[in-house]
Amino acid sequence: QIIPDELTLGDVSLTFYGRFTPTGDETIYGPYSASLPANVRFTTRHMRMRLTGVADTDWRVGTYLIDVTLGGTR
Repeated sequence: QIIPDELTLGDVSLTFYGRFTPTGDETIYGPYSASLPANVRFTTRHMRMRLTGVADTDWRVGTYLIDVTLGGTR
């Protein structure tokens, strides 16, 4: 689950990039709108997140909360 913290809701989109090994192929998840809390589900080991402005306006991003759940049994 993604809980956004931004002043201008809806002006930012989130894209996640994931891979299972450091040198493996990258998979793109999204883009997701940062206007409301969103339930997002995907499986990966290495993840990065990119915030992109949707409109040509000023926007501010605060602290995002990302709830991560460990998957699988090891």
